[in-house]
Amino acid sequence: MTPEELDRLYTLLRVPSVSALPEHVPDMARAAALVADEVRRAGGTAEIVTGDGHPLVVGEVPPSDGRAGAPRVIAYGHYDVQPSGDRALWTSDPFEPVVRDGDLYCRGASDDKGNMFMLLAAVQRLSAAGALPVHVSFVIDGEEESGGTMAVRHIAADPAPAAAAIVFDTAMVAPERPSVCSGLRGLVYRRIAVRTAASDAHSGVYGGAGLNAAHALIALLEHLRPHDGRLDPRLMAGLAEPSPEEVGAWDGLPPGGEVLGEAGLRPADPAAAAQLYRRTLAMPSLDVHGLACGEPTAVKTNLPAEATATLSLRVAPGQDAAALADALDALIRDAAPAGAEVTITRLGEAHPALMDPRDPVVAAAIAAIERSTGWPCVPVRSGGSIPIVAAFTAKGIPTVLSGFALPDDGIHGPDEHLRFEHLGIGTRAAMEILTALGGLAGCPRTGTRSSPERGALEPLFQGAGRPGRASPPGHPGRPSAAVTRGCPSPLVAQRDRAPGFRHAPGGEKGQGPQHARVRRVPDQAVHTQPAAVPGRRQVTGEAVDRAVQGGGGGDGEQRSARAAAAVRVEASGTSTRCWCPGSRGRWRRAGRGATMPPRRRPCVPGAPREPAACRTPPDGDGAPVTGMVRPRRRPARGTPGGVRPHLARGRVSA
Repeated sequence: MTPEELDRLYTLLRVPSVSALPEHVPDMARAAALVADEVRRAGGTAEIVTGDGHPLVVGEVPPSDGRAGAPRVIAYGHYDVQPSGDRALWTSDPFEPVVRDGDLYCRGASDDKGNMFMLLAAVQRLSAAGALPVHVSFVIDGEEESGGTMAVRHIAADPAPAAAAIVFDTAMVAPERPSVCSGLRGLVYRRIAVRTAASDAHSGVYGGAGLNAAHALIALLEHLRPHDGRLDPRLMAGLAEPSPEEVGAWDGLPPGGEVLGEAGLRPADPAAAAQLYRRTLAMPSLDVHGLACGEPTAVKTNLPAEATATLSLRVAPGQDAAALADALDALIRDAAPAGAEVTITRLGEAHPALMDPRDPVVAAAIAAIERSTGWPCVPVRSGGSIPIVAAFTAKGIPTVLSGFALPDDGIHGPDEHLRFEHLGIGTRAAMEILTALGGLAGCPRTGTRSSPERGALEPLFQGAGRPGRASPPGHPGRPSAAVTRGCPSPLVAQRDRAPGFRHAPGGEKGQGPQHARVRRVPDQAVHTQPAAVPGRRQVTGEAVDRAVQGGGGGDGEQRSARAAAAVRVEASGTSTRCWCPGSRGRWRRAGRGATMPPRRRPCVPGAPREPAACRTPPDGDGAPVTGMVRPRRRPARGTPGGVRPHLARGRVSA
């Protein structure tokens, strides 16, 4: 993100918009006003809707060409946050943004102000450049963390059709492993009060004979709790079994025991670690969250007359939340010991949701994230509950639920943080998603809107390739079959004519072409020029200046200049890694004197293992397109030694 964007995000983070505490009502109004200003900054209109809860911010940003037939995309986020809790557990002030060791620390940095701001910044950038291909309807919630329903009711009452919804409010599965959620669990929340007498009694006089409320509650919860990971059969009804593709994706995730260990948790039973993903993503679960009885800190020998507990049932995709709520209430009453009076308070219910990864909208988003980050993006379910997503899917709106948090961001706890570089990565991914959705012109759901050429947006994406390396300029990546089948997009159409720096083919074996070494630098940096290479279209300093300032130049010169404006290019004759369809999205070694690494196939099936084989297909002029260098990287977060991915020091834009 640019320094100006960061300053505005920090201003929003400093507002303690805690929706669960009444003393923060003025802060909620301040935060809502800031969010409304951000929507207006994108060239749209914004309204702060008040009602029986905290303010809801709704806004409309028209497409750049102003056409009424553009696809409508609903962008959702929430500006409210969790309470900070014990401030002594925070390393710094929970409402003062601080960047430490490459992470941005502040309450709401990850959940959800940071992720929400990525969507706002993406729309602002595209709109300012006249390149926003869709009509964006913002719905920014102020009650997500406290169980409010204003946003859900707003969506339910909205009569206008929508082509898609985008929600950035979830985590990547691991560093450099973004995901798009394919399913969410619902929620049934209850408070149980058990009363066994009109008042407390002396345990020395009545102990062993009188009914103890604490014992009655424990017996009730023992009947409800899962045994070996499974609940009462009445709570297992209606499960939607995960597809083989989803189960296959779980195999590529970190082992369950490792995930539990990193969270500081112990397995619930011997099979829990091995079954972690199935239990948390595709099955219901029941957990007790709070217990209250008597005065635990006092020395008081009595028979308590009342005991309470709060618990929730996570409803798996495919199940009916209302039916399971009734089943849970019946189980609670059936499990109560004789003589115990049970009162059940309903604290809320949320429906589960299923999002088909094969839907053209979801598939386009997955491909867009892969293009913009250079990382593989996987569809995977989430064990959490987001009521607004269920509201979208109930109306048949294809929903892209993603985000650039990490599992260890500490949301809802002390020292919540977000990887600083993910702010920029997520913003560019959101831009790519919006651009791709505007290009789904062939899909009946989205009308006849066309998308701007990806090459025209290069300055906005600010080095949209994988952190630490640049993708070939304008390279669309690997499009999903669901996108290309019946829903042609200008982005997909560029697959066979991706612009890029050119080079003359290498001569004899071991005499590969000279390549350019590429690395990310701050946006404010002075950009150097690549050395002259025969056969490669050169970029002049004037062209770079025009690209940075939004200027023009020849078509090919524009594209090359815009790429140069996003990266620093230095002449180098060393080995490179190039992109080509045969690599299936992975980078392959090539270059002067280099051969393919062991056990890796050549980029072109059947071709010899030599640099000349490692090229992308020719573009329209018949000249091959070069690949770009992938610089050395430190081990990712979570690797032995715990070294985080490289982040440039100093004041840089994410």
